[in-house]
Amino acid sequence: MFSLTCRFLLSLFLLFFLSVANSGEIYKWVDERGRTHYGDRPTNDNAKKIELEVDQTQNTEVSDKQVNLQEKVLKAYDRKRAWKEQEQRKKEEQKTQRKIECAKIRIKLKEYKDGFRIYTEDDQGNRTYISEEQRAKDEKEMKEALEKNC
Repeated sequence: MFSLTCRFLLSLFLLFFLSVANSGEIYKWVDERGRTHYGDRPTNDNAKKIELEVDQTQNTEVSDKQVNLQEKVLKAYDRKRAWKEQEQRKKEEQKTQRKIECAKIRIKLKEYKDGFRIYTEDDQGNRTYISEEQRAKDEKEMKEALEKNC
């Protein structure tokens, strides 16, 4: 949507600019000292309007080249903007995921500190309780993970 609007405005600007450039008049006059002057407004009755021939094909070719270049620049800008938006979304997702992981670690650490008996279950549903050494090691790892990532 943005690029279509820009292209439309750019086209209008180019049309206006080219029409203004073509509509200008040039006058030539000689002052009382004999110096020849040129300008876009006649300053006295001696001024003569000069007709200039402008090759329209060159202007069209130049403007087409400019439009193509500007379209390429706009497309590159759009690609860069889309890439930045994608990177921002990735960062937000990573941040959200990190918050979730931190919350899980805090809950588990609280269970360890509150004295719950921590166990693991095997495939048959048998519980195996962890030792005090393993518990202390796990607590230390969770605290380090919180300090590092949260």
